Parts: sequence; structure tokens; C-alpha cells
Amino acid sequence: MTAPANAVPGRAERSLRQTLLSPGYRRLLLLCVLLGVPIALACFFFVGLQHELQHWVWTSLPEAAGYDTPPWWWPLPALVLAGLILAPIVTRMPGGGGHLPVNGQRRGVVVRHAGHRTTGHRRLTWRPG
Repeated sequence: MTAPANAVPGRAERSLRQTLLSPGYRRLLLLCVLLGVPIALACFFFVGLQHELQHWVWTSLPEAAGYDTPPWWWPLPALVLAGLILAPIVTRMPGGGGHLPVNGQRRGVVVRHAGHRTTGHRRLTWRPG
């Protein structure tokens, strides 16, 4: 059911109108635009770069190496590189690489160990609670 054309706006509608027309709300909108547009452009160009990189890795690079199609072992060097980059992070950072997915998204507690047996450095780990 619609309100008659000559109806007086309700208190909630006036409050909403005042909020939307207030200087603070306009400054917040301006801040959102100033942050959102560059972030959206960065995301757009990142996706474009990712597309070009995939084309280069899976089409141009194998052709330059003399293959018609990428050979079966083509992804292995990237997997080895990813393992070499991530192994020190998983072994040396607190948490051991994250929670076990089989345990679900439970909260845990941070446990402080007395020290590493060879270096004596303390480390924090996350244990499911």
C-alpha cells in the first residue's frame, strides 16, 4: 500500500534524509570514493596481469622452449618454487601453517614454548581450544 501524495514524511524518513544530507556522511562517501576507485583499478590491472602471465606461462613459454603443448612435467618447477618459498614460513612462523581443516573453525589458544632446543628462541604456537 502506498502513502498518499500529500502525506507528511515520518520521523524515521526525516532522520534518514538528515543523515544522508549531513556533511559527515558526504565526507564518508568521498573517502569511500577516494579509496574505492584506486583499489578497484588495482584489482582490475592485477587480474589483467594475471591473465597475461598465465598466457605467457602456458602458451608462449612452451612454444619458445620448442614444445607444441606444455609437457606433463611443466607445472612441477612452479610447485617446487612454491614449496621452497612456503616451507620456511610454515616451519618458522607461529601456528604451524594454520588450523587443521578436519577440526573445523574452532578458536584456539596461543601457547608459549620454553625455547627451541638448539637456538634457545621462544616461539608461539596456536593450539585448538
